[in-house]
Amino acid sequence: MPRGLKSGLIAAGVALLAALAVVVTEDTLSGRLGTSPLIDELQFLKKELQRAQPLAPSVAATPATNAPELLHRKRHEFPRPPLYNVSQRGAEIVLDGNLREPDWSRAAWLTSTLDNQGNSHLHTLKLALLWDEEHLYVAGVCEDPEIASKFKRHDDPLWDADVLELYFDVSTANYGHYQLDISPNGVTYDNYVAFGLRDTLRAPPDDVPVVKQLGLTKDVWESGAEARTQPWREGAKRGFSVECRLRWRDLEIKNWKSRPWPLPGMKGTINFSYYDGGASGNAERRHYSLMPTFVDFWPHVPDACTEYVLAGASPGHAASGNVNP
Repeated sequence: MPRGLKSGLIAAGVALLAALAVVVTEDTLSGRLGTSPLIDELQFLKKELQRAQPLAPSVAATPATNAPELLHRKRHEFPRPPLYNVSQRGAEIVLDGNLREPDWSRAAWLTSTLDNQGNSHLHTLKLALLWDEEHLYVAGVCEDPEIASKFKRHDDPLWDADVLELYFDVSTANYGHYQLDISPNGVTYDNYVAFGLRDTLRAPPDDVPVVKQLGLTKDVWESGAEARTQPWREGAKRGFSVECRLRWRDLEIKNWKSRPWPLPGMKGTINFSYYDGGASGNAERRHYSLMPTFVDFWPHVPDACTEYVLAGASPGHAASGNVNP
């Protein structure tokens, strides 16, 4: 699409949404209509209009090196992992964080070798999925010699310390993704992030806290996830391992998404990150990813993901994978 035409379409869309934002009263935005992706978008637009900045990608308040078109191009040019095959589980998965079941050994594993700017790293960071008719299972291994997380309650801001974050959806439409965070202590945070106009900016505005700007509240999606963690060692390497179980029936958001029916061949999107908080706090934070977004500590963009498919192999037989465990 020619750049001028694309810019014109974006401007027209922005103008329409801006007009909608003007007619929405403060009373409505305060919650009279409840929480929904549309209301979240209008809240975001209202804040932008109050700042008197044009809502165009070319004026996003980001450094020149993070210009929206540059980031978008970098993500699309970056090599994506092949289609990830999710095996059906065979024997019962004992949720203890030890990953001793044969199914985990036979599963395909996704491995991160990059930080979120696309640079190589040498830490062990890998994740695998299994499925059956009732559950989606998640396993992870996170190398980190200095594990630290003070959070103890569900939906605490786990991203402010060491944490494994999984982002996935049950379709490839890229309308949004589920977010599931698991701390080294087995504490979870969950949410559904709906992509919208804010993602046209390709980076978070500099004056809106991430939690408020995305509408990340525990009322959006409650996963019901069960998670267990254990210390992990492999030679001189150490860190923690994760084992988690989600019910398919909990992948449903009232008035927004319908519960998926898992069948062989169902496709979706997936990405994951590890936030290393560092032993001395945020000054040493690092962000590792399967697919980098090129904006540190900002994973919520539509084009930073790869695809998975639920394999139809018989239980107990491995599906082909794109990486070795």
